[in-house]
Amino acid sequence: AVALFVAFGFYLRAYERIRQGFATWTRENVRRHREGRAWYARQAWHIAGLLGVQAVLVCGLLLSFSRSAWVGFLAGWVAVLIALLVLRWPRAWQLWAKWTAFAGVVATLTILAVPQAFVARSAGEGRLEQQSLNVRQQQFDDAYDLLAREPLRGVGYGNMVVAIRDRLGTFRESVHDYQPVHNIYLLSSVELGIIGGVVFLAVCVLALQEAIRRAFSVRHWSRVTALGAFACLLVIGLFDHYLWTLAVGVSLFWFVVGWGSGE
Repeated sequence: AVALFVAFGFYLRAYERIRQGFATWTRENVRRHREGRAWYARQAWHIAGLLGVQAVLVCGLLLSFSRSAWVGFLAGWVAVLIALLVLRWPRAWQLWAKWTAFAGVVATLTILAVPQAFVARSAGEGRLEQQSLNVRQQQFDDAYDLLAREPLRGVGYGNMVVAIRDRLGTFRESVHDYQPVHNIYLLSSVELGIIGGVVFLAVCVLALQEAIRRAFSVRHWSRVTALGAFACLLVIGLFDHYLWTLAVGVSLFWFVVGWGSGE
């Protein structure tokens, strides 16, 4: 999902370079000069390569069957569109529409390849889907119980799973039944205490405000796509825990925070 925003940023930059190129190379010059024709050919191949990357990333996003990633990507995608419209970026929203249309074609073909899997995942039906929902509900119950026991100190960073076993004294049939709550904002409060959770939420809000300010102040492909990527991860954080618990997720989250709000 985040890589799709990066790819769209390069797509925007490629068309900006072409638009600037027309200011240097007139259509007559493009016909007359071999260098001009070669330059535009390279840009065309560059855009074709980006579309190929987009097709692979859309397939990967869909075949992950991660509903949180789907919802997060859509939220970030809308944020990008709003930024482009507010900035009144020439022809940028048309590029957004073309990129979206191509992604829609790839997504349609991917879904048609395995329709039953997507129907089951989207509807939340079936034994495994119901089991997943029950487990998520149990995780929220565990989180509220631990928060009630240690509202100020928390149970310690990375310790929610251990605390479920040691402090709640609940027996689970499988080790996989011991999981952190799938919400990074609640999870931060459980592990760092309410004060720590509020501080983490405040950091996210301040970083989002800065990302919005940067994206809406200057027409720059990196700032706009960074806002989309950040909005995407903030929404994913409502439904999953890996942005807080796994090294790759933590690295990705703070990289995007720095990308969106840093100078």
